[in-house]
Amino acid sequence: MTIRSARVTSLPRLGDRFAERLENLNIYTKLDLVLHLPTRYQDRTTFANLDSITVGSEHFVQGVITQVTNLHERNELLVEFADDSGTAFLRLIHFSPYIVKTLRVGSWLRVFGQLRRGRQFIHPDYRTFEDDPGEPEPHYHPIYRTTKGITSNRLSVWIKDCLGELNFLPKLQHQELTLPDALRIVHSPDPTQKLADVERARKRIAFDEMLAFTLLQRKRNIEERKTTTIALSKKTNLAEQFLDNLPFELTSSQRKVWDEVQRDLANNTAMRRLLQGDVGSGKTAIAVLATLSAAENGVQTAVMA
Repeated sequence: MTIRSARVTSLPRLGDRFAERLENLNIYTKLDLVLHLPTRYQDRTTFANLDSITVGSEHFVQGVITQVTNLHERNELLVEFADDSGTAFLRLIHFSPYIVKTLRVGSWLRVFGQLRRGRQFIHPDYRTFEDDPGEPEPHYHPIYRTTKGITSNRLSVWIKDCLGELNFLPKLQHQELTLPDALRIVHSPDPTQKLADVERARKRIAFDEMLAFTLLQRKRNIEERKTTTIALSKKTNLAEQFLDNLPFELTSSQRKVWDEVQRDLANNTAMRRLLQGDVGSGKTAIAVLATLSAAENGVQTAVMA
């Protein structure tokens, strides 16, 4: 089954410039966006009053802007906001003129971030409202791996616009979850589940990843069997000289492996073999014998260490 997904440039306000940057994340299509999973989540399930927030912790708060101070000499903006219980500050460094226009006295400010000394949130995630927005809906906010010029929030918006791509994925169930269900969960976790459902969904996605990897490897193996190579005839002069000069005799296991390698090299299909053993078990000796067999047949060997 082949799934064709539209290029990311088919999304509104996502032009060639953003598409080029998304390539740094191996994202080319709308389905690639959906398969770009969060690395972590911000807990925005609890809304705090300003009198209860503590330094060093992350908080989700909001209030009315009461004062805006432009510290021109330091190119900083200090915004005081308050709710019925207390006050706090938003501090921005190196801001644009547009930002100043959005932060006006009397507007509402919603903030998520870590509280620093002086009751300050320094460059947190924030949003402004003209009127009282009411208490926000509790949720877990996904954080995505980013690249230069693209924020996690922007990725989140694009990904939500692409969730319709999940309708084209297979609906096979594993551990009572389909792949589309699992992807919806990781992008929009249920706030009542305390992320327990996310762990289950990630395992479901990992199952599909491993299944796809296994099937791809099997397909490659089948294709490789159709590709012929030079069959090395069994010539043993150099091998026998090498064995005569070894300060030890090969064990029965080493001889068995050498016989298997010789049979593989005598075929006209490429040998794919992993030789595993402890230090000193004779892996290098077998590799040298294979190299000598190639040399006697007039072909080259590359040794990487």
